[in-house]
Amino acid sequence: MRSQALVVALALGLVPATAGAQTLQKETGGTAAGGVTGGKTDVVKEGFQKAAEDKEEERKKAVSELAFNLGGLFTAGNSRSAAVTAGVKSRLRRGDHQLSLAIAGNYARSGKVGTGSDTTVENLQGMARYDYFVLKPLAVFAQFTARHDRFQGLDLRLNADVGAAYYFIQEEKERLWGELGYDFQYDVRRNDAYLNADGTAKLDSKGDPLEKTNVVHNARLFLGFDDKVYDGVQFLASAEYLQDVLDWVTPTSRLILDTAVKANIGKGFAVATGVTVRYEANPLPGIEHTDVITGISLVYNLL
Repeated sequence: MRSQALVVALALGLVPATAGAQTLQKETGGTAAGGVTGGKTDVVKEGFQKAAEDKEEERKKAVSELAFNLGGLFTAGNSRSAAVTAGVKSRLRRGDHQLSLAIAGNYARSGKVGTGSDTTVENLQGMARYDYFVLKPLAVFAQFTARHDRFQGLDLRLNADVGAAYYFIQEEKERLWGELGYDFQYDVRRNDAYLNADGTAKLDSKGDPLEKTNVVHNARLFLGFDDKVYDGVQFLASAEYLQDVLDWVTPTSRLILDTAVKANIGKGFAVATGVTVRYEANPLPGIEHTDVITGISLVYNLL
């Protein structure tokens, strides 16, 4: 009897404990052994997975580019000429921020034997740009460019641009994007481009005297394409159009077309050939509407 009473007492004593365990199981969403632990394991797994996905997304966004290019042409004999083209280009993207910098210059002289040589090409340009990606395909940007071009009659041309860029394609090996915005243009003209030999001002297409400086407010439209066609071969193309929004009577507009092909020839080295066409609808007196520059150069990709 005593043993039976002891069994019954033990059973009655375990009932509250079992009920408590069941309550704990319900409150924790599982068994006492596996409920809480299982829940924590899922949370940790999801946390690591999300962190890994975020890290992979950041890796895809990250871009580090730094390239130098140098090219030239030299002749001697009955005619003498020397032409040099050089430039530096970089692009850095981290997260939603992107910074681009570029400098390029072209210079050439030519002449005959027994005579002096004359400068036939002289231009230098630089660009700085910042993009902030509001959404994955959409960015807002601010861009500044400076250009010196002796044979376009410019001591200096400054352009400040703001606008938005939309990326139709934004992959590791291919990019296609368009830009729309406002361009502020400030020109400082060479003296021989706006003055006659007697020191009087030349007249523009409307018959007004030209001035040393000039300001133009433009609407800007841009389309760019960058494609790594094959392993080690890259094709780049762009078109930029600017239209004076305050003067629709005189066709004051500019069109700039760029194409280039770059092919790797060794570790870090590539050969690039490109063509740039610059058209100005209302150039300074005595200056052609269109300039075409074709070049080939050796490129070294540091990053």
